[in-house]
Parts: sequence; structure tokens; C-alpha cells
Amino acid sequence: MDTLTAAGAPTILRRLSSAIVIATASISLVVVLLCVHFWLAAQDQVFDDMALHIAPANNSLLQFHQTQQQALLAISQSSGQLSPDQLAIKLEQALADFTVPFEYLAVYRNNGQRLLQASLTGGAGEAPLSLFEQDMAYLKQQSGTVLAGSYRIAASAHLAVCKPITWIRNRGYLCAFSNQRQPLSRALSDIANRSLEYQLIRADGVLLLSSNSGKDVHRARLGEPVSINLQQAVGRSVRGGVVRLTDGQQLHRDYYSLLSYVRGLDVALLLETPLHRLSSQYLRTILPVFAGWLAIVGILLGLFRLQQRWLQHQSQQQQQLLQQNKTLKDESALLSRTVHGCIYRATLPDLLLTHITHDNNSVLGRELQQRLERHNSLLSLMASEDQESYLQLLEQHKTQQQAYEMVYRLNSPEQELRWILDRGSVLQSGDNRYEVEGFLVDITDQTLSQQHINYLATRDPLTELGNRYWFNDELISYTRHQANRQRLMALLFIDLDRFKTINDSLGHQFGDHLLKEVAARLKSIVPEHYPLARLGGDEFMIMVTDGRQRADIEHMARRIISTLSETYRIEHFKLNTSCSIGISLFPHDSSDAFVLMRNADTAMYQAKSQGGNGYQFYTDDMNQRVNSRLTLENELRRAIQAQEFELYYQPQVCTKTNELLGAEALIRWQHPDAGIISPADFIPVAEDTGLINDIGDWALREACSTFYRWNMYRHRPLPVAVNVSVRQLSDGFPSRIKDILDHSGLSPSLLELEITESLLMDNVQQNVEWLDAIHALGINFAMDDFGTGYSSLSYLKQFPISKLKIDRAFIMDITSDVDDEAIVRAILAMAHSLRLKVVAEGVETEQQLEMLKRLQCNSYQGYYFSKPVDKMTFEKNFLEPMPMIGHS
Repeated sequence: MDTLTAAGAPTILRRLSSAIVIATASISLVVVLLCVHFWLAAQDQVFDDMALHIAPANNSLLQFHQTQQQALLAISQSSGQLSPDQLAIKLEQALADFTVPFEYLAVYRNNGQRLLQASLTGGAGEAPLSLFEQDMAYLKQQSGTVLAGSYRIAASAHLAVCKPITWIRNRGYLCAFSNQRQPLSRALSDIANRSLEYQLIRADGVLLLSSNSGKDVHRARLGEPVSINLQQAVGRSVRGGVVRLTDGQQLHRDYYSLLSYVRGLDVALLLETPLHRLSSQYLRTILPVFAGWLAIVGILLGLFRLQQRWLQHQSQQQQQLLQQNKTLKDESALLSRTVHGCIYRATLPDLLLTHITHDNNSVLGRELQQRLERHNSLLSLMASEDQESYLQLLEQHKTQQQAYEMVYRLNSPEQELRWILDRGSVLQSGDNRYEVEGFLVDITDQTLSQQHINYLATRDPLTELGNRYWFNDELISYTRHQANRQRLMALLFIDLDRFKTINDSLGHQFGDHLLKEVAARLKSIVPEHYPLARLGGDEFMIMVTDGRQRADIEHMARRIISTLSETYRIEHFKLNTSCSIGISLFPHDSSDAFVLMRNADTAMYQAKSQGGNGYQFYTDDMNQRVNSRLTLENELRRAIQAQEFELYYQPQVCTKTNELLGAEALIRWQHPDAGIISPADFIPVAEDTGLINDIGDWALREACSTFYRWNMYRHRPLPVAVNVSVRQLSDGFPSRIKDILDHSGLSPSLLELEITESLLMDNVQQNVEWLDAIHALGINFAMDDFGTGYSSLSYLKQFPISKLKIDRAFIMDITSDVDDEAIVRAILAMAHSLRLKVVAEGVETEQQLEMLKRLQCNSYQGYYFSKPVDKMTFEKNFLEPMPMIGHS
């Protein structure tokens, strides 16, 4: 009975332990649920408290607005017959009445510029010189008295209330500016007394009023738009109801926020309360629950610890028994673990065997064991190359009396080498005699696997040439050993020309076959002792290490170019390719391996930039050009951040009437040190680095915004032409243009994108799809520099082109070169037949213009009418009555 009870006790205690764990987890889960419940209840209470202040606050705001509206209405009455001077006097008289609820009055034109202003006697500062663009856009959408924005006057925030006004055939806006901390703050004083913060946000997302301007408002400042998430929340409040703001939508961190739309004012009132109010209320509720949970868990943990101690004592006794059994099993299994190896003993120095395990499964195998029995010496099986090092190792360990380890090879009867790991020690047996005892393990499979891994790590699997890592090691080793010698070594960096076109058009499998053929040709002409590697892609590298002269290296480069240029026959295709080779010399160009490879790479790109199918030796000038390009790229990135770009505009005019038809926007880089940098210098770098997207989008935004503003005052709107790089074309480009047009307000029909036909030829089908998507928005396209590229009628049919621009190269000598005249005449005839408009570029003389008139060219641009000018000059010269034609 006692035995049964003792055996069942651990089971009972284990069940008790499980019950304690389950109870603890259940109680903890209940406590967590209670915490969550009380937290949500506290949140609801805070929001309900804030909601009680919504209606009184809305009434206060409406009363403030009514007061401002009545005051402005009284001032604006009968203003339509007043001159600006009379209107100014009326404003000053209105402010003389100290009952008006504002400090500044001003009248603004329709373009937002201030016409006149008045302020209270003794008041510091004056009304803003102009209204913000976003406030003007908002005013133009309204017809009554509205809260127009927030402006800082005399170091104090003022709320602007504006209404439309007319005077002597003019229209504009009458605006009153009130200190935000006076009448409006008093209207919301009840909210402030309740420890609530409040903000006033216009329906279009502009922050108008804040109860605590000293707060960290890094997400929005007075008079500026709030975050996108908060603007979306304002939009929801406009549609009705009170909106609770979640994380990412609040104006301030660590605050609970409630948003309500104030109908009649087109603003949203944002109430906020600090998070610590909820935290303190929550802690007062949850602390008793938490204390009770700690007490219960403490009792359960105490019971759990007691039963664990008893179980641990029982477990230790069982472990002692298991350890004793394990020791016996390990000792008995010692021999079985040596099945994969041989234990031996031999005398020194002749290594005659005195003992070796005999087993058909031993490392030596039956055949090797039989050979050992015949020769009775381990050296009889050891590879001759390893015998001397093995004997030297044993001789060293005679005096050290320490264990040794060595790997050597044994010859099998099949003449195959077996790799053996020998772990042993040298023992002195007496009479100054030594014996060696050891354990042999066959590691042939592991060694061959490691050799294969090493091969893969240093070889290119496609061509079986050395790879980049192997070549780097070879180059570093050579430069280190030859550091103090002047023996000439050359690096030949080989890159195939047009390989990407072949790979993309025929497929990667075809490209792999071509790379194998190239590697085979290189191996056939490059001596075996020259390191040859494929660095990756279509790049190969050769190291000429036998100190040849420069002429020999040039001969080898020409031979490589000739060999690789021969026709390739792959499957049923015949094709030709060529290569570009860059050469750097050791130690002439550098003694550093990395610098040598970089210089060879630079020289290769120089050869490729000259049309390929050639070679170039590295020179210091190449490095300077590379450094200059890198400097230009870094400066270009900085210029984008610093907004150093500016658009110039060149007029496009009618050849017959000189009527202004539009303008072409031309980008300029105003560098702080170098002055104006030509687009021809930085646009190619921008295209290569991808920065053209940022620059191009900026140019589109600037041009569209400028022409939208100008066209507001014109009876006949003007279109603007903007150059577009083919690198800007992508799946997202049409949507970006649409966003730019929507934001600027410019009609799509007034935007013309100029493209160059030669840049569209690499990916015609995809480019056509992108241009069609843009054309579907209502945007027109002009083919720039027409006549200098492919000039294919099929491309004119494929691309959605509505205008051709004749390149200035044909206009320059049109009056003296009959060929140029014939080309222009042909282009015009073709354009008229295809119903395309034509613009002649580069018109600089009256004779050129007269010739274009006779040839019936629609329009032109050039220095004869005007060079490209900045925005202010264009507005002054061409948006007023049209000046007489002449040189500018």
C-alpha cells in the first residue's frame, strides 16, 4: 500500500501543478479582459465629456462669425462707386470706431495682392502684402463672408475674415484681421476652462486657430494644411456627425481628439484632452483589481514552488540511476563506434605495424588490409608525396609527448586515392624505443565534397572560368608579391557590346549559350598561365602576368576583338557581336589591386562611349572625368533639395501675324558657385541616375501652375510645351501628370509634351502604350528635333503626335543652302498632308522668317523674336499688349 501511494504521488502532484498553471492563466486572462474593458469605458467617458462642449462651442463660433460678417457688410456697402483712395478713407473711418471686432482691414485684388490697408491707431505692423495661394483658391470657391486663413502680424497670429467687394469696375476681397487670442478666444473660453485644447480647421484642411500656439505642432502650423489623415477626417465630419480621431490623425501626440463640423462656417472644431486625464482615471479603477490579482497569483505560485521542489528531488534520484546506466552503455558501445575507423599501433622509425583492427567494414577495406598484412608497414600504402611530412610530424612529437592530427592519402588497389584522417600520439615504451598509436578515419567523401565546394566558390558555373572572387585573390596575391618589382602587368577588362539587346530579344537561355561561346574563344587564345575570369553578366577579365611590352598587349587586345567579332552560330541563329576592352597597367597606373580593376573598368567605359569594338588604355584624364561626373551627380542631388532650378520660357509665335501662340518651358540650373549650368550638361546625368523623375515632375508642376495663373487674365489661354525624357515614361507617369494637372488647375489641352523620336526607339510598343495613356487625358504631343533622328512615317502613325518641331540645324542655312530648303519644304508638305502643326526652331534672322512664310510654316520660335527669358520677364514683355517684333 505504501509503495502504491509513493508511486502515485508524483502523478497527483503533476496534476495539481497543471491545475495551478491553468488557474493562474485563467485569472490573468480575466484581469486582462477587465483592464481592456475599463480602458475602453474610460475612453468612452472622455469622448462623451468632450462631446458636451460641441454645441456651445459651435454657437459661440457662429456668434463671432455673425459679428464679423455684420461689420464687414457695413463697411462694404456702396463701395462699388468708390475709388481706391475713397475706399482707404472708409476703412480708416471704420477702424476709428473702437467697437469693431478687428485690428486690421485690407482690400486685396483678385490675384491676392494687397491694394490698400488700414490699422488701428498706434497698432504695430500692417495687413499682409498678399494672401496665401491656398487661401485665394478657397476664397474663389466661396461667395459670402468666410474664415479665409491665419496670418502673423506684428509677431501675433491673426484670423482673416474675408468677403467679396467691388469698386469702380474692379473686384476683390475685403479682409478683416482679428487677434486670435481676443474675441474668438473669449468665445471659446468655456472650453479652455475645462482643460480642453481646441483647434479650428477649415474644410480644405488649413489650420486657422489653436488654443496653445506654444505646443509642439510639428505636423501643422497656423495657416498651413494639416496632415493628409486629418484632412480626410475633416472631410468625413463635413458629411455629418462627430468624428473620433484615431492614431495618425490627431494634430498633437498623446491627446484624445474629437472633430465636429460647424455648419455655416465651413470649418471643423477639433477638441483635445491630454492622455494623462484618462490614464489617471483608469489607474484609480484598475489598481484594486490588479492588487487582488497579485495576491491570488502569489498564493498559487507558492503552492507551485512547493510541489516543484518535491518533484525535483524525485527527478534527481531518477537522473542518478539513468546516468549510471548511460555510463555502462557508453563503455559497451565504445568498440561499436570505431567500426568506421581502424585502431593501430606501430613502431618507430620504420612504422612496422604491431596491431591493427581487422574488420570488413573498416576504413581500409579488405584489399588494403591484405596489402598491409603482406608489407606490414603503414608507409607501404601512403602516397609518396605525404610520407616525408608524416615522418617529420612524428619526429616532432617524440619530445612533446602530445597528440597529433594529420590528413594524408592512401593508395587503393584501384589506383584511387583515399583521404585519411590520422589522430594519434607518440609513446615511449622503454629502452628508448618509441611507438605510435592512432585512429584512422576515412574522410574521402568529406574531402571531395569540400574540394567541390571550393571549386564552386572560385569558378563561374556557366562558363567554368574563374569567378570574381577567385580573380580578386589572384590579383591581390600578384600585386603583393610584385610590390617591389617593376615588371609590367596588364589588366584587360572585356565587356560585350549590345549583349543586353541580344539577351532581351532572344531570351536568357540564348544569352547563356553566347557567353559560353565567348568563354570558349577566350580560352582558345589566352595562354593558360594568364588568369582568366568571368566577373559577371557579360564582363570578363584577363591578367597578363609575363611582363610583356605595351605593343604586345595592344596586339592581344586586337586579337581578342577580332576573335570575338566573328560570327556565332547558336541553334539556328547567326549573329555578330563585338566587345570593348579597358586596359590598366601595373605598376604604371597603380599598385593597388582595387584601383587597377577600377581603372580598367573606367577605360572600358571610355572605349564603349566611343562606339565600342575597340580598346582603351587608362589615363588620368579618364579618372578626372569620372570624378567630375560623380561631383556633378552629388551636386545635382543637392540642387534638387535646395530647389536651385528655374524655368525659362521662349515664345512660340505665328509666322504671319506674330501673334503669341504659346511658349516652350526650358529648365535652367542656377548653381550658387558655377552660375547657370546648361541642361545638356546635367540632364544626361539625371537620366542615368534616375533623378530625371524628380526634376521632370518639378518642371511640369512649375510650368502648369505658372500658365494657369497667367491664363486667368487672358481672353485666349496660352498652351505651354514641356520637354519629357524617355526615362520618365513608366506605368506611373500618366497618373502623376494627371495629379499635377488636377493640383495646378491647368486644362490638359493647354499642356504639350515634347518628345524626341530617337529616344523612343528602344521599346517602341511599351512607349506607345504609355503615350496613348497620356494622350487619353487630353494632352498633346510634339515631336522635337524632327529630321535629326529616324524620321519614319510609321512612327508618326504609331505615336499620338499633333505637332512637328523642325530642328534648328535645317533652319540655320535655309536661305543659303538649297538642300536645307528642300528638306524643310518636304517636312512641311508631309505635315500638312498629315494635318500636323509645325514649329520651326532657331529662327534668328528676318530672311529666315520670310522664307518660312513663303513655305507656309505655321509658327516659329527663336532669338529673332525672343531668347528664353525668366518668368517675370516673360510676363512683363509678352502678357501685356504684344510688342513690336525685333531683336531681343
